[in-house]
Amino acid sequence: MALSDKLDGLKSIWKFDNRWQLLLSRLLFRKNGLNVYCLDEMKILIDHSAGDESGTRHVLVSPMYQQFLAKMTFPNSINVLDLGGNGGGFALMLQHRKIPLKKVVAVEFNPYTHSRMTFNLRQNLECEFVALNAAVCGEAKSLCLQLGRGGTSDNIYNPVNRRQGKVMMIQGITIDELYETYFRGETIDLCKMDIEGAEHEVFAYPHHNAMRHVRYLLVEIHGNDPEKNTAILHRLNQLGFVEEKGEQVDGQDVRFFRNLIMTR
Repeated sequence: MALSDKLDGLKSIWKFDNRWQLLLSRLLFRKNGLNVYCLDEMKILIDHSAGDESGTRHVLVSPMYQQFLAKMTFPNSINVLDLGGNGGGFALMLQHRKIPLKKVVAVEFNPYTHSRMTFNLRQNLECEFVALNAAVCGEAKSLCLQLGRGGTSDNIYNPVNRRQGKVMMIQGITIDELYETYFRGETIDLCKMDIEGAEHEVFAYPHHNAMRHVRYLLVEIHGNDPEKNTAILHRLNQLGFVEEKGEQVDGQDVRFFRNLIMTR
């Protein structure tokens, strides 16, 4: 690990209430990957051996998503759809920032990461929530995936090598199915999409019309293919979204979109 990464990690740890405990754990007991991070009244399970510090912890303390909150206007309480939920950091960040939550549906396809997400949401959220173990896809299907303990680069396109990791069957689900099951007739006030390349598949299929019911969208578009990236932006424009610029944080280019129809 580069020295700069270690320093960034120490700076992140320092933002938590039990910083001294965490610092000693990381310095003296590094083989123990599981740590509980305390932030105000929240207790958040982080697995360093699975890269949760680059996902859950990073979302909580970095400006990656928080930079956009000032640009949003919400009703009294909001519905949140978190696609690529990792350890639940996005919803926890919203609660920590005093955004009133009505219902959270968080989708994570890795069962190990999903178990930590479920713990974190159940332990800390004060609203209704669903922690769903599924993969967001362009069409409903069953996926045969080889999975380890988790990681921010997990994606549904990893090849299966039965000598590494554990092979599992994961259900693929569309955004329209999610909407009809959990939000039918409601507005999704905020949707976060970080699904490691599957966003290209999602917007290539017709099963994303529920996005018309989304007020604000935060999405990370992966890959360096300008044609594919432009196709996503074009489809979002057709759905009523307009992009507002944000800053790139640690190489992660999160894009913020406002639905012109829903935010009038």
